[in-house]
Amino acid sequence: MQTTKAGENEVEVKVTVAQLPTTQPIDTMIQNGQVQTSVNGLTLQNGVTTNLLSAKAATGEEVPEQILVTSRQQYGLPDDAIVYCNFNQVFCFFTLQLSKHVFMHNFFLVIQNRPSDT
Repeated sequence: MQTTKAGENEVEVKVTVAQLPTTQPIDTMIQNGQVQTSVNGLTLQNGVTTNLLSAKAATGEEVPEQILVTSRQQYGLPDDAIVYCNFNQVFCFFTLQLSKHVFMHNFFLVIQNRPSDT
């Protein structure tokens, strides 16, 4: 357990979803753009293809039935960099709720004040 500057404790939570003997089928699924694969009878879905299997799961309206697997490489993201992202839906950018405006303002401050790319 680590302590932050404010003296608060940070806690890391890890949950094992599945014990897999190998990741080779997952690597192959991602590299070949397959929709899903199976490892020891457990179906794993390529997260990039969620909209092909369930439009509601892709929009967050339903919980996916399979375990989703994605990688930074699928989205063209570097392995050794921090990625700033926001998982709100588009309408959240235009809402009149104060709390979301404050959140977005703070989010944009983080982006604006990030260290320069080298």
